[in-house]
Amino acid sequence: MLPLIAEAMSEAVAVNLKKAQGDYSDSGETAKYPEFIPQQPASDIFKSPTPKVLTSSVIIDEEDRRRSLGREGKPLPERTLRKFRKAATEFAEYRGSEDAS
Repeated sequence: MLPLIAEAMSEAVAVNLKKAQGDYSDSGETAKYPEFIPQQPASDIFKSPTPKVLTSSVIIDEEDRRRSLGREGKPLPERTLRKFRKAATEFAEYRGSEDAS
């Protein structure tokens, strides 16, 4: 499989080099590979389902979840989460709404 991928990449380099030099003639080299059409946008792959109402607590929970992902992920310390939640609650009271959007 790797030799085939290497050959295809080499052919792509040759075609792009010709185009960079101004040769846009259709030699048929590009027709042998299908056009790549992604099934879904890449940005949608990693998104978690969003709630109907975006609140500060949802944002804090998502940040904690995101930081704890991965091999060496480290969740936010409880003390930091308490501080963030307190500040978010105070701001929501000042603002008169919990809606962060």
